[in-house]
Amino acid sequence: MNRRSICYVLVFALLGATLVLSGCANKQQAGAMIGAGAGALAGHQFGSGRGQTAMTIVGAIAGAMAGGAIGHRMDQKDRQKAAYALENNRSGQTSAWTNPDTGQHYSVTPTKTSTQNGHPCRTFVFKTRDANGNPKSVTRVACRNANGEWEVQE
Repeated sequence: MNRRSICYVLVFALLGATLVLSGCANKQQAGAMIGAGAGALAGHQFGSGRGQTAMTIVGAIAGAMAGGAIGHRMDQKDRQKAAYALENNRSGQTSAWTNPDTGQHYSVTPTKTSTQNGHPCRTFVFKTRDANGNPKSVTRVACRNANGEWEVQE
C-alpha cells in the first residue's frame, strides 16, 4: 500500500473517530465514516493502478453503507452492553441482546485477548442485521484506553 492510500484511509478513520468523540456526528454518520475507512483499506488490497483505485473506492462505498446501517441503530445502552461483553466475557462466550426501543438484535463474541502498547485488547465478532434484515458480521479489535474505556481500533 502506498503512502497516499494510507493517508486517505487514516483520514477517514480519524475523521470518524473525531466526529464521534466531539459529538458532531450522529451514530449513523460516524459509523458510515469509519466503515468507509475500513472498506477503503480492504478494497485497496485488490488490483493495481487504476483497478486498485477503483477497488478502493468500491470498498469505501460498501464500508460506508455497512457502517452507517450498523451505526444507525446502536445507542448508548447498546454500546454499554458491547463494552460489558469485552470486559467480562471469556473468549468464545457470546453476549446477545435486543434493544427494547429499536427492536434491533446484537451480539458480541470476544475471540482473543492480547496487549497493545501496555493496554488490554480484545478481538471480537459483532453481529447484527442491516436495514433490509440481512445479517451483518464484522470482526474488530478493541483496546482499553487510559480512561478505561474500550475503543475500536482501525
